[in-house]
Amino acid sequence: MAFAALVVAMVVWGSTFVVTKVTMQEFPPLTLAFLRFAIASACLLVFMRGWQRVARLRQSLSFWRVALLAASGIAVFTAAFNYALVYGSASQGALLYATTPAVVAVCAALLLKERLDRRRMLGIALSIGGAVIVVLGGQASLGNAPAPLLGALLMLSTVLLWGAYTVAAKRAAHADQLAVTFAISAVGALILLPASAIELTVRGFGATSGAGWLGVVYLGVFASGLCFAF
Repeated sequence: MAFAALVVAMVVWGSTFVVTKVTMQEFPPLTLAFLRFAIASACLLVFMRGWQRVARLRQSLSFWRVALLAASGIAVFTAAFNYALVYGSASQGALLYATTPAVVAVCAALLLKERLDRRRMLGIALSIGGAVIVVLGGQASLGNAPAPLLGALLMLSTVLLWGAYTVAAKRAAHADQLAVTFAISAVGALILLPASAIELTVRGFGATSGAGWLGVVYLGVFASGLCFAF
């Protein structure tokens, strides 16, 4: 059962590159990021069946730690992720994001003093080499990938952010993980709210379709709420 849930989560997360790219044809990047985690927060709150678990969270985790995790792992991460897909292709983004396990291992070795054996070091080297090839091989494509190098650099920044976030989140492993995930998602959405408001003031909010809103709901409920919950 756990293996099946992991496979489903991987498939859903893999689809977010394409769904995000398509949905941003109707929703600007920062607004999409805000809507995604506002919906995810509501979804997680339903799973928790109320605020009691969040209230107890204050006893084991400080607000500032939650805010730091929310800023790095939700707000800045998702903003960079979305803009990476504005400037680069979904396939380029997915290939670069696949270096995440290698970056997490490096962050764990540097910050948590976890040991890297030769096999892991070789895997990290191959991962970095593959990322370099993807970055250098990116070609501009009007509409689909107008600035692939910028998109690649932004996607690599999300990988670094997620690596640091993953290591930092280990210090919250003692707390109720569902409550932690809700708190981080909710605070992340609140951080994104003013950025979304400014974005909409400058760019305006164009016409949207049912398919566009379906993409927003998919990213919020399935790619964030349910995947984070399980």
